Amino acid sequence: MIDSALLAINTGDYATWSRNWDADMKAAINDKAFQDYRKQVVATYGQYVSLESVEIQPGLQNGNVRWVAIADFEKGKIKFSFGFPNNSRLIKGVFPEAVE
Repeated sequence: MIDSALLAINTGDYATWSRNWDADMKAAINDKAFQDYRKQVVATYGQYVSLESVEIQPGLQNGNVRWVAIADFEKGKIKFSFGFPNNSRLIKGVFPEAVE
């Protein structure tokens, strides 16, 4: 799920990027917002190459869990935290951070 979402950054495929999002996420981040974000990522980091690591961590809020992925791009790394409610397979939040 995470790898296919990150591959969508390379292709600009919003449908794949948002495929596993819950309705609130889809309402908050539309195709244009994704394309704007994608342009910034590609300009700074280049294309997505591979997942370096993925681990599960407790969510920041009770009742949630996070899958934290370190993604290798051509010119650097980004840490993505994908938040899920404990009782759902749909992503409730995506939080990218630069890796120094």
